[in-house]
Amino acid sequence: MKNPPLLLCDEPTGALDTETGIQVLELLRSITDAGDRTIVVVTHNSAIAKIANRVIELKDGGITGTELNASPLHPQDVAW
Repeated sequence: MKNPPLLLCDEPTGALDTETGIQVLELLRSITDAGDRTIVVVTHNSAIAKIANRVIELKDGGITGTELNASPLHPQDVAW
């Protein structure tokens, strides 16, 4: 599929240096901002959550919290 409505990204910055990780997050953000796409990022890096529109926390197979982020950070503003 060239234009899937949903992208599932498992640890997209996990093995990357900070600069490359920021570039990946900027790309994902630009895809989302272009419209009609949902991106789900699964990560252990809680700092990345600050760029998300919505954060869903999981523990032991269950949802432990949800949060809507009215003012997501730009990826360059995330403190790694």
